[in-house]
Amino acid sequence: LLAASDIHLEHHSYAAHPLMSGDSYFALHQLAHLCRKNDVSVLLAGDVFERAYPDALTVSKALRTLDGVFHGPQDDTIRYCFFVQGQHDFASPPWLSLANDAVHIGCGLKAGITVPGTSVKMAGLDYHHPSKLKQAIREMPEDCDILVFHQSWSEMVGNFPADGSLVEDVLSVHPNTKLIISGDVHISRQMTIKHPNGECLFLSPGPTSL
Repeated sequence: LLAASDIHLEHHSYAAHPLMSGDSYFALHQLAHLCRKNDVSVLLAGDVFERAYPDALTVSKALRTLDGVFHGPQDDTIRYCFFVQGQHDFASPPWLSLANDAVHIGCGLKAGITVPGTSVKMAGLDYHHPSKLKQAIREMPEDCDILVFHQSWSEMVGNFPADGSLVEDVLSVHPNTKLIISGDVHISRQMTIKHPNGECLFLSPGPTSL
């Protein structure tokens, strides 16, 4: 399973550099290449698109690229795109749901999704306003090995404002979680979170193209 987040797909990502374009498209193309090369599915932890209503070109490029992950040329292997939505690209229905074999795991699933080829259970949560986050976490499926979010966490951002706490809000409710993957904060980091019931690995993929 290859994890990424915060691709922020759009043609022109930099207002100060109008001649610079297409870099986020190329970043997604590289992710697709890595999935095919390593024969793994992809997990996208939110803000795949820069806007909730992306232009037609951006949607088309995203769908064509991801369809290439699932079924490449002369390739009978089925791979999947698991995803949650961020605050930038939150839409109903999600744009990525138009892609073949895309699985939206951030929509209140009653049970965890099994990662292909493993016995690992995974669940996710779309971006939630901090005032509603704790309740949404409590309603997530129990006994999942991996939880996926698109939020900022106090353990990650230090003294800056955060949406919640990994220890107090997540691991107190889901103590058996082995891995938490979260987009939103544009910093790539991996760290071990210690809590009263043990330890949990935390991964922030960081921005894919910015």
